[in-house]
Amino acid sequence: MPFDIIDRNIVEMNCDAIVNSANHLVAVGSGVDYQIYQKAGEQLFKAREKIGVIDYGQAVITDGYNLAAKKIIHTVSPVYDGTNSCKELLENCYKNSLRLAYQNNCKSIALPLLASGNNGFPKDIALNIANKAINEFMENCDEINIYLIVYSKKDISEGLANEQSINSFINRNLIHNRNEQIKNFFFSASNVEKENCCVSCDSYCGIVKHESFSESLLRLIDERDLKDSQVYNKANVSRQTFSKIRCNKNYNPDKNTALALAIALKLDLNDTQQLIAKAGYVLSDSIVADLIVKYFITQKNYDIIKINETLYAYSCKLLGSKMI
Repeated sequence: MPFDIIDRNIVEMNCDAIVNSANHLVAVGSGVDYQIYQKAGEQLFKAREKIGVIDYGQAVITDGYNLAAKKIIHTVSPVYDGTNSCKELLENCYKNSLRLAYQNNCKSIALPLLASGNNGFPKDIALNIANKAINEFMENCDEINIYLIVYSKKDISEGLANEQSINSFINRNLIHNRNEQIKNFFFSASNVEKENCCVSCDSYCGIVKHESFSESLLRLIDERDLKDSQVYNKANVSRQTFSKIRCNKNYNPDKNTALALAIALKLDLNDTQQLIAKAGYVLSDSIVADLIVKYFITQKNYDIIKINETLYAYSCKLLGSKMI
């Protein structure tokens, strides 16, 4: 069940369900709410009249009518007042919306960053609440693709509480010199070939000489007594992609999938380097995306959604997801 971030008008999303930040009363609001009613047609307002008042934090579902989306999930976000109760209500908006999508057999859902506009939630708080709810849902369900819809990368970058620390890490470690970049690459590559992806079996937890990427990954999963679904959900990797790895010992995923799986296993930096080397990759200090991944690993922060939000803010490809 991959998670992706897209800067797009949610009204145009072609998926099973979109989430609308609805009015508490039977009334059409402004902005996206107005656009949804305009495009869906008068049948939507008639359906909304039958529903009546929606409590804060709750969610209801209607057909999408003239929208590309099959269903519209209407949820009412609270206004920010700094209390825990308003934060809980916002979290319930996500939880109830995702629950409705699951109950109605939706295979894809597009969610806006709720309450971060007129409702006054600071971007970092709104983003953390969205992360928590989506992460919890992803741990228990691998059947729905989730899209977080934002207006621009600024929505995400403003919500990154650790942006200054990440910038500092990148600036300290980024290699700009081409000769140094080439030297770094060939040093890493020579180690991979020379030692068959294993510098020292005693130095790295479970990365064994002569194993393929698939063999190493599956053994690491077994050693941690994890289920496949726990790993591919935490890695933001689809069940289908993981099945290719499990069924073919010589299958090598792309670099971002390999890194996502290392994140899911909570490998340290050395073990991450060794595992992805099995698939023919290295983490390079000349690539901003690699430095972002390094930063999170050194901080022992293995939250794939937070990592992907940071990658998105820096215009980098996300880990795991290949939905669009």
